[in-house]
Amino acid sequence: MLRYLAAVALAAAAAVVHANDIDPLCSRVLAPAEAESLAGVKPLALVGPSQVRFATGTCNYATKVAGEKTLVLLVSVTRKSGEKEFDQLKSVAIKPHSADGLGDEAFTAEGVVGFRKGETVVSLGSFVDQKTGRHRVNQSKLLELARVLAARI
Repeated sequence: MLRYLAAVALAAAAAVVHANDIDPLCSRVLAPAEAESLAGVKPLALVGPSQVRFATGTCNYATKVAGEKTLVLLVSVTRKSGEKEFDQLKSVAIKPHSADGLGDEAFTAEGVVGFRKGETVVSLGSFVDQKTGRHRVNQSKLLELARVLAARI
């Protein structure tokens, strides 16, 4: 997961938005209320890169734990990158497995789903709850979220 987050951070650095900006794409493709329902985590809010540590995705969904904002789900959308970006993303995933029905190519790995539709690459990552050691969004729900995004992108 750390290798995946490092790769996402590098990709996000290339497309930095202003510190508190939230990409308008996020509300269009996956509004917080829908993310809550699909992920099974409430409440969720979209947060900007400076609001929560490790918020390096295009869309960062966080909740409050012990009064502090904590990342739950990170969605990165990279346009006009295609196969090379997808291959790079997949290469840093731990034990990736092919997945069907998400676009031209897709994979799942622990806490991660990635897919490519044409020149657009999308990755979803679930953060680990430090108390339980489990991902805050389980793999089946992450895959369900990916299917919703794939239908909209």
